[in-house]
Amino acid sequence: MRPLPARRRRLARAAALLGATALVATGLAATAPTQALPATPPAPAAEPAATGHNVALASAGADVTSSGTELTDRWLADKAIDGVASGDSRWSSNYSDQAWLAVHLARPTTIDHVTVKWEAACAAAYHLEVSKDGQTWQRASETIRPTCATTDTQTLSAAQASEQWSYVKMQAEERTPINNTKYGVSLYELEVWDGPQAADPPQASPGLHLVPLPASLTDNSVTQAPFTLSAESRIVLDGATASAAHGVADILATELRASTGYPLEVVSSATPGAHDVVLRDGEVPGRPGTRPTP
Repeated sequence: MRPLPARRRRLARAAALLGATALVATGLAATAPTQALPATPPAPAAEPAATGHNVALASAGADVTSSGTELTDRWLADKAIDGVASGDSRWSSNYSDQAWLAVHLARPTTIDHVTVKWEAACAAAYHLEVSKDGQTWQRASETIRPTCATTDTQTLSAAQASEQWSYVKMQAEERTPINNTKYGVSLYELEVWDGPQAADPPQASPGLHLVPLPASLTDNSVTQAPFTLSAESRIVLDGATASAAHGVADILATELRASTGYPLEVVSSATPGAHDVVLRDGEVPGRPGTRPTP
């Protein structure tokens, strides 16, 4: 078998050393684990805890009624229980501060929590009500003042939390003005859960394929200009006194000099600039067995 070319040998060495070093640059901050991956496959993940279901979905047999709608051809009540929380799939009420939306569940249910996914014209104030027959209603929360265009999760008052209910109502008390005009109360989804709601899985940042996988990652590309190297860029060793960090810095500088033509000086104990690459050597929080920062 032929030996690896010199460039690939350097890259392989850099990858191994970066396993014990954190790389930070404007727009991207990554902290890499400092211990090698185990030679044996990891143990299977523990079974997730039992989670509830949104029993207010039309697909779960629920149906919905409302005080009215803003328009007759769209933003109808059935859009609030279709499981789609975006675009025109929303309910917008009649022009009334006392607008309401009520879900009839397929069967009596002990309710863990209610989630409302609000559109920009949310209720300025509302409360929850529950019923067993759709005729006699009990107030099941205090007045709630949500933040528009957010997901709002509420539990029932203690007196109602332990009983089974067939109907859940969002009862508005006041509308939110948009440009000084009050339109309908608008929401994407009214969800009723019979148990704890599973956490949304973490979303990987697009286009970031990092090896080794960082223990944590902060992507500031939305709020900052993209990171770029310039002729003034340096590789700054920030609190890195271990020889491994210096070795990574030298290898990284060599590779980047060849591809950019910039001098990329390696410096210690300097204040990083906007175009500098920063290497830190030390402990990764929450990862046992890592080396503490000197």
